[in-house]
Amino acid sequence: MSNKWTASKIYTYILTKLAGAGFILSLIGLFLLINNRFDLFDFSETLSTPFLWVILYGYGIFCSLVIDLLNLKYNLNDVVRRGLYIGAGFIIFLIQGVNLITIMAGVIGAGSAFLFYIAMNLSSKSKLFKYIFSIALPIILVIVASLDFTVKKHWVERLDHTNKTFSAEFDYFNGHHEIPIHVEKGNTLTFSVDIINKNGGGHGLHILDDHNNLVGINETNNHTYSLKAEREQAYKIVLKGDDLQGSYFVKWTVEE
Repeated sequence: MSNKWTASKIYTYILTKLAGAGFILSLIGLFLLINNRFDLFDFSETLSTPFLWVILYGYGIFCSLVIDLLNLKYNLNDVVRRGLYIGAGFIIFLIQGVNLITIMAGVIGAGSAFLFYIAMNLSSKSKLFKYIFSIALPIILVIVASLDFTVKKHWVERLDHTNKTFSAEFDYFNGHHEIPIHVEKGNTLTFSVDIINKNGGGHGLHILDDHNNLVGINETNNHTYSLKAEREQAYKIVLKGDDLQGSYFVKWTVEE
C-alpha cells in the first residue's frame, strides 16, 4: 500500500473491503436459498441474523485491516497474507471450545476467509465486480432480510382479550404470527400453547420484547411457559410454522 492516501484511494480501499464481505454474504445467501428449497421466509429469517453481519462486516473487515497493517510494516508475501486470513477465519469459531462442531465451523470459516481475500483481489481488478458485491447485492439482501414472506392459506383466527385466548385454524402456514400482550412491570406472564399438527410440518415459538429482542422464558410444565416483566411493555408471543397444516390455541394469564 502506498503511504500517500487520497480521497479516491480511501474510497476504493473501503469498497474493496466491502466487496470481500459482500461476496461471502452473496455466497451464503445462495446457499441458504438452495438449502431451504427457495423458501423465502426461511431465507429472509436466516439472512437477518445479526451474528452473520457482525462476523462478515465486523470481524471480517477488522481482521483484514489488521493484516493490511502488518503487511505495511513487515511487507508480507502473498502466502503469509493468505495464511493469516485462513487462520483468522478458523480461530474465531474456537472461542467457545474445541469440539467437532466448532472445528467444522472453523474449516468453513477458514474457507470463507480465503474467498474473502480472493474477492478483494478481484474487486481491485474489476470495477463491475467491486460495485456489484460492495453495494448492489448487499443492499438487495438487506431489503430481502427486512421483508416478511409469511404465507397463510385459509387462516381463520380468533383473538379474545377478555378471556385471554387466541386460536387459529389453517390449511397452510409458513412463517410467523405475533400475539401482543401488554404486561406491567413486575407482573408475570404465563401462557400455554397447544397445537394440532395435521401434516407433520414444523412449528415453534419464541418471545420478543417491544424492541424485537428475544426474551428468555421458563417452561413450567409441558407446553406452559412464563416470564416476569422487567419493565412495562408489550411482549409478543411469536408462533412459527414451517409448511404446517393444523391449528394453534394459546391461553395466557397476567398476575402480580
